[in-house]
Amino acid sequence: MTRKTSDEVLLSVEDLKVSFKASDGYVEAVREISFELRPGERLALVGESGSGKSTVFNALLGMLPASA
Repeated sequence: MTRKTSDEVLLSVEDLKVSFKASDGYVEAVREISFELRPGERLALVGESGSGKSTVFNALLGMLPASA
């Protein structure tokens, strides 16, 4: 069964960047990630441990620590 997706965009992320303050400056945790999610679509972020998957979703939910 093939699902038709809508032109409606539920979530749009463009050039998301997240850095964390460190003792000697800033550390880039996420560098310019972009994606769109429409009704009926699924999205999976895949990557090695420490690649920023959780940081992306914490940023979208507004749950990053004050050091970010």
